Amino acid sequence: GKKILSELLEARQKSPFTSFEDIRTRIKAVPHPERMIIERILEEIMDPDTKYHLFTSR
Repeated sequence: GKKILSELLEARQKSPFTSFEDIRTRIKAVPHPERMIIERILEEIMDPDTKYHLFTSR
């Protein structure tokens, strides 16, 4: 949800992620970053009301 998104953005500002394993290590609430990213991309593509587009453009 929003808390995980905020945590991801904050960690990414400190230094870019280098791999899915890096995400797993730095963000404990995301045990399967591959799945989370796929779901987020699908949401951005399919939901016109998505406020923030992290992986796609409008």
